[in-house]
Amino acid sequence: MILFFNIIIFFIVLNFNWFADKIKGRPNKKTPSELFTVPILMGIALTIVDNLRIFFIYRLLIFIILALIIYMAVSKYKKFFTKK
Repeated sequence: MILFFNIIIFFIVLNFNWFADKIKGRPNKKTPSELFTVPILMGIALTIVDNLRIFFIYRLLIFIILALIIYMAVSKYKKFFTKK
């Protein structure tokens, strides 16, 4: 259940501009894989790090490192997420 809430929160936060563009009727070029991949990965990472029984600051540092790794991996392989 916590994983589901983490993914929903990341989905809303990371795709806020997409929601705003949809409301205003502007076209947005994000593919579904771009919309869902990063929030799902970040939600999984946060859930795993949150279940570790260590000090909060260590959990925060581990999560930041994981977030950077996920960001670098997704940006490096962005060609898999773009429309053809």
